Order: sequence, then C-alpha cells, then structure tokens
Amino acid sequence: MNTTTPTSAQRTWDELNARQRLYLSTIFEFDQAAETDIKRRSAKRMSVPPAAEWRQVTYDIDLPKKAAGYSSVQLAVRQRGEHDPGSGATLAALRRRKLITVTYDQVHVPPIGMVDRTRVRLTTAGRAAARHGAGHTAPATPPAGLMTRWSLLALARLYAAGEHGLCNETTPDRADEAPSWNTLLRLRDRRDGSLIDTFVADWPDQHRRMLRQHRVRASALGRRHFEIHRACYLELFGDLADELPDADPAEGAHTGLADHRRPRPKHLVRDTDLRVLLALAELQDTGRCYLREELTRDFQHWDDEVPGWVTEIPDGLTRWQVKNLTRTEKSIDRLTAHPGGPLITQVEVYASAHNWQAGITTPMVVLTDTGRTHLRDHLADYHRANPELPFPPER
Repeated sequence: MNTTTPTSAQRTWDELNARQRLYLSTIFEFDQAAETDIKRRSAKRMSVPPAAEWRQVTYDIDLPKKAAGYSSVQLAVRQRGEHDPGSGATLAALRRRKLITVTYDQVHVPPIGMVDRTRVRLTTAGRAAARHGAGHTAPATPPAGLMTRWSLLALARLYAAGEHGLCNETTPDRADEAPSWNTLLRLRDRRDGSLIDTFVADWPDQHRRMLRQHRVRASALGRRHFEIHRACYLELFGDLADELPDADPAEGAHTGLADHRRPRPKHLVRDTDLRVLLALAELQDTGRCYLREELTRDFQHWDDEVPGWVTEIPDGLTRWQVKNLTRTEKSIDRLTAHPGGPLITQVEVYASAHNWQAGITTPMVVLTDTGRTHLRDHLADYHRANPELPFPPER
C-alpha cells in the first residue's frame, strides 16, 4: 500500500503537534538543500555519495554549546522560537511515526577527538508529510514512456544544440558542456532505443585550435520523442516553459497528457506485446536471427561445415531476448493466446554448436502469418497510439 499519497501525507501532518511540525519542516529544508547541492554536483560531473549518506542531516554533536555552538538544524529551530529541552522526545515521536530515522555515531573533532553525534534522515513518508505542510505539491510522476524532470532538461539541451551537440569532455565552456554521464546513460538506455548519439568531431578550443573532441547530441529517436511529447512535458512541468526549446512539428505529436490516458482499443495488443511483434517483423523483413548468426560464426571459427539445421533456424528471438525487450516473458503467453489466433509461435532449435548432438534445445519465438496479418491490418491504429515506435513500411 502506498503510504505517501496526498491523503496520507495530509492526515499525518494534521496529527502532529506544533513542535513536531516545526522539527519535521526544518529537517525537510536541510534535506532539500542537500538534494539541490547533489544535483548541482552531478551536473558538473563531480562524484556524489549515495543518497543514504547525503540525506543524513546532522542534528547534534555532543559538545558544550557555549564552546562549539549549535548545529545548523538546532540553530534554525531556536531562531523559530523553540529551544533544545524536549528535543529528544520530539525526535523520538517522529521516529515512532516512521517519519524520520535517527542514527547515533561518533565523529572526530580536532583537537578533542571522537565525540558523539546524532543524525536524522527523512523517510519517504516524512518527506511527503513535510512537503504537504510546506504547501508543496508532490513531485509529478510522469506517465509511462515519459521521462523525469532531470532527464527531460538534459534532452532539451541536446535538442536545442542541434547536430553539433554538446561537448562530452571536460571543457571551460559551460554552455557547451554536456549533461552528466549518469544522466546521459539514462537517455541512452531507454527501452525503445537510445535518445542520444555520441560522436567524435574536430572542434575549436578556447585558442581556436582544432582538436578531436567527444561530443553527444540528440538522436533521431530523441528528437522525435521531444517533438511528440513537448506539450505533455509542459503540462507536467509547467515551470520549465522557459527551458524547453520550441520543437519542430511532428506527425502524431501529442497535445497534452490526455493523449496518454486514452484507453487502448480492444483489437490492439499491449504496448509491450507490440514491441515483440515489431521486432519479429523487422527480423523477418531483414532475414536476421541472432542465434543463427552466432551458431554460424561458431562453426566457421572451428573451420567446420555449417550444418543444415543452423541455416533452417527461422528468423526470430530467443526467450531471453524477449525478456530483455519487454522485461517480462508474459508477452509470449499473451501473444500465443491472442483471441484472433496465435500471433507468435515457439520453435525448438538446437542451442549450441558444441553439444548439439546431445539434443539440448531452446525455444525460438517466431512471428506467425496471423501475427503479420494483424500488424498489417492495424498498422495505422498502432501508429496513432504509439507514434514513437519504429514501424515497418506498409506493404
């Protein structure tokens, strides 16, 4: 059960007394400041610690306050009219409600040595309650297929940079610096294909000398994603209007998030199942099969004649390839049991060039004639529902 919905967060906040709200809100402010700093460092390609560490907020160091002063959290609480007596009970109450975790450890303070330290960290429920108390709306959750705010900003910069892209190396020109590598990996490793292209080009440095430079730009798929969904992102993240460049008109471009809420027509298969059908159709059109090609290379490597059973392996995908494509094997069962007839079938083939005589086989997923007919008859409907996916040409 999700305990961080707005209703749950509001109920939790309402149950707190004024002192507990003050402490939770103050911790939240330092949590958000740390998050902002981490994002800034990540954008500059600086190393960052794991969230379990940087979200820890130092509440107290066990030293005389007249000598060492108060922690930032304690000072903020005092400036708002609350003082330390009873703070232990307040933290304990927040911890019992599972709004914070409290860690007791030691830290070295020269020249004194090791002293006791108390650190606090907001839980997900605690952050939601504090966000509600501050009047902030919860971070918008993008519909399936859309990106997070951080990834969107990175793609928008690459889109605006055009074919020349941005520098994927350390550069003094901040305007030409690409997003962090971690962010680029999220754009690269999308299920439907990479939204970026990396390339090497001659580029002038600050002294106008031409140097070979690694650069990155939005791929054709990335540009199409931005053009199709720009209106959706503006609705989702309205405060980013000034940071999203204008997009070229695109066929099938969405007008807003309502396009993501339209029910799928009953005669169309799920998006994940469609990806399998499209991949199988492309393999048939190009006469490709990964397993067949691997087995052929294995036999040729040992200067052995390629057996006939290898060349007879049909164009298709192994089950693990389907799972990599859809993150589940359930698509195979659904497509096999399609009401209009099986859209795919499975064929047992030998799995190894070395011990095939032992009879070890693996199932190969293949598009049926019914599956190809289904794609052909409903191609226009699928294209309207999924304008980003690579569709085969109509025949």
